[in-house]
Amino acid sequence: GVMGGVYAREDGEPEAVWQAIYDQYLPASTADALPRGEAGAILGIADRLDTLVGFFGLGMVPTGSKDPFGLRRAAQGWVRIALERRVNFNLESLATTAFGAYGNMLGREEKPVVETLVTFCLERLKYLLGAQGLAFDEIDAALGHRVVGAIRRPLFDYQDRAVAFQELRGEPWLVTLQQAAKRIENITKDLPGGELVTPGSSGVPAEDALRDQALALQPLVKAAADRGAYVEALRGLEPLAPRLDQFFKDVLVMDPDPVVARRRQELLKAIEQTLFWRVGRLTALVL
Repeated sequence: GVMGGVYAREDGEPEAVWQAIYDQYLPASTADALPRGEAGAILGIADRLDTLVGFFGLGMVPTGSKDPFGLRRAAQGWVRIALERRVNFNLESLATTAFGAYGNMLGREEKPVVETLVTFCLERLKYLLGAQGLAFDEIDAALGHRVVGAIRRPLFDYQDRAVAFQELRGEPWLVTLQQAAKRIENITKDLPGGELVTPGSSGVPAEDALRDQALALQPLVKAAADRGAYVEALRGLEPLAPRLDQFFKDVLVMDPDPVVARRRQELLKAIEQTLFWRVGRLTALVL
């Protein structure tokens, strides 16, 4: 804390070190400044996660309005640092590392402790994103990316996704995509994931046009999403909207022929996984 930082400075510690110690408990509230420098940010995150994992590992999880050890404040503090400083780590791996540092002292299995802590911290993330003016459905669409088995990303990555949904939510084509995403999720919910393939012509123009458009967009959307350019990735899906609209007008997905029905289901599932989920869970949007 403050006096520790003062003593470290008087002992001749480097500026980054004494400032990190001085700022260790910042931010203590939403109005507080963040720790100075990278070392301060890392120490603030590490200290809070160590505390949280220790309490959660002892089964002392806040319930209702009871939070005698200020664990919500601790979680909110490190999440805020991670967001505003855009610290590049993912929550699961860091919580797992913090748990491992306790060795056998906690007497609990790692997985349930980490899962409970991750859920707890994500609630703090939702709160902070909402405080930035992002709507609940934009946040849910961004965080829904986690639900579908996406690679775990830094916390600021979900912020960027939510901002993309906010920026483009007034676009008519996004409404079409969201409605199509709901139909696809209902039709393909029991199917395993798949990739887009390039079979010969199906003989149905709307089906072929949808597949060809999806294949053409896939590398563009993937490249933008991999860069974290989610506005660009989401806007890249625009040409798919009229193709999906025409497909659902002209094509009976659940064809009496089970082979044909399966082919069409797999096409929709692949579009959901390789295009929609690059950005987020469109079905969470309320448009």
